[in-house]
Amino acid sequence: IVATEPISKPSLFIRSFSHDSLATVSQQKVFNDRYLPQLSAFANSGLNSNSIPNIQRHVGLSAGLLLTYNLFDGHQKKINQDQQLLRIDEAEHQKGLKLNEVKTQADAFLQNIGKIRTELNKEKQIQIEYKELLELYQDEVKRAQISVIYLITFLKKYSSINLAVSIKEITLNKLINEYNY
Repeated sequence: IVATEPISKPSLFIRSFSHDSLATVSQQKVFNDRYLPQLSAFANSGLNSNSIPNIQRHVGLSAGLLLTYNLFDGHQKKINQDQQLLRIDEAEHQKGLKLNEVKTQADAFLQNIGKIRTELNKEKQIQIEYKELLELYQDEVKRAQISVIYLITFLKKYSSINLAVSIKEITLNKLINEYNY
């Protein structure tokens, strides 16, 4: 689909800032999991003998539970939480700056698109007038009222006008594509 008009849509550049905030929140959750009580179980067994007689005396087995809980961490939890909040605030600030930058760029593109459209309309009007003049020149050449050299000179001017219109249309479409990006 080719867009000939600017399409206003939310910027994809903003998604990275929301991803940064979500990553910071998940890092905080992972860090806080360290402070939950942890219970682990263990068991092991083994054989420590190099002779067959009385082997039953050399077989061992042990099992147990381990409970860990942080009583004091040197205020690391609070420090980490403050750092994460600063990261979230920084991401929000950067998001605001990026939104402002994107809006400024979009406004500049829209302004340039409007300017190019006005210039293009003027050049198309000139192109129409030149086309009418070309028909008049061709009639005058047929009646031998002007020389062919004048017609050739006029055709050069007419082709340069057509080229200028084509260049303006390409520029306009390029600006619209850049705006839509």
